[in-house]
Amino acid sequence: MPQTLQLLDTAVEIEEAAARIYDQFALRFADNQEYGPLFHRLAGEEREHADRVRAVRALVDGSGLQVDGMDSEHLAMLLKLANDIEEMLRDDPRDVSLHSALATSFRLEDAMAAAHAELVTEQLGPQARALFEDLSTGDRAHADLLGPEGLN
Repeated sequence: MPQTLQLLDTAVEIEEAAARIYDQFALRFADNQEYGPLFHRLAGEEREHADRVRAVRALVDGSGLQVDGMDSEHLAMLLKLANDIEEMLRDDPRDVSLHSALATSFRLEDAMAAAHAELVTEQLGPQARALFEDLSTGDRAHADLLGPEGLN
């Protein structure tokens, strides 16, 4: 079973990858007065999420808490999704349409919300549990903003 610190390290990697993806979209759509700033804001929020996960990791590391039985498969799939999106953007971000960027962002946020919600368990300490509850709620709000209803 993966250890708690490994799960938190993976969560940091995911948040950082999401920030880089949104940075790329912000650059790609910098001329769009509505979506350029939106992607820039999302990148900043993902960086804040990474910082929060790092802070909880420091607390968990100091406490020696280990959570047995937590499944990292969802996080591993999420990290693969983020890495795949980054690879697509490395090829040529100019080929990405706004519609594709929004759909990709929605898919990423939806997957992040599910993965973070999965990590909310009574086995976690209160700081880690509150963190993943907050991240899941924030990811769901991002997905709602980026989804079809939020784009109208």
